[in-house]
Amino acid sequence: MSDTYVCWRDQAQLGPWTVFRVGSDGRRHEIFCCDRYLDAAKLVRELRTYSGELS
Repeated sequence: MSDTYVCWRDQAQLGPWTVFRVGSDGRRHEIFCCDRYLDAAKLVRELRTYSGELS
């Protein structure tokens, strides 16, 4: 299993959206925070495309 990218938000605190790289070991590594979901989702899509996860 290779690395993947996800965005996540703490619903209890309604904080910013955080983009993570999830390693093959399941550990999350924070990359970037966005105030808007659309910005976070676009970044995730671009990272997945750049890494070759999406073609």
